Amino acid sequence: VEPRQRVLDLGAGTGRWSVYFAQRGARVTAVELAPSLARGAEKNAANRGLTIDVRVGSILSPPLRADEQFDVVHIGNVLVYIADPDLAQVREVVRAHCAPNGMLVLREPVDPHGPSEQRKDDYHAIFRRPERYAELFARDFRLLYQRTTVSHLVPRGQNTFEGCFAWQRS
Repeated sequence: VEPRQRVLDLGAGTGRWSVYFAQRGARVTAVELAPSLARGAEKNAANRGLTIDVRVGSILSPPLRADEQFDVVHIGNVLVYIADPDLAQVREVVRAHCAPNGMLVLREPVDPHGPSEQRKDDYHAIFRRPERYAELFARDFRLLYQRTTVSHLVPRGQNTFEGCFAWQRS
């Protein structure tokens, strides 16, 4: 991320990555479904002397004007909670808001042998194969980078994995 780039952080949570991008001089718009997490993102940015445009809304229909486009779209640890039929809508949102020659950065928990699911009470996560995400965005984006590493970021116990991807808008 370079200074003055426009960054959209979809599913921003408490703003960890939004703050990271803003510290590097980016103009960040964060979208978060949970109002309490959105307030946390604003607070975390303010505590560091940063300003982030935080909006409450869903990744499936984010509160963005139709003409808003961004140089970088970041999605991290969000699609694992999106049902398979809704992934096409996520792709359309990204396509609509990623500027020409813009970049999509995706970090998601994955299962190289999956898909697999985890359910407990209200928690439901789908751990897809990394190839599923590569295929999802292939129509509109050129894959620049893909890596799967062992991770312990999600409550699955041992042998969890994170897929990291970067695409350039075609």
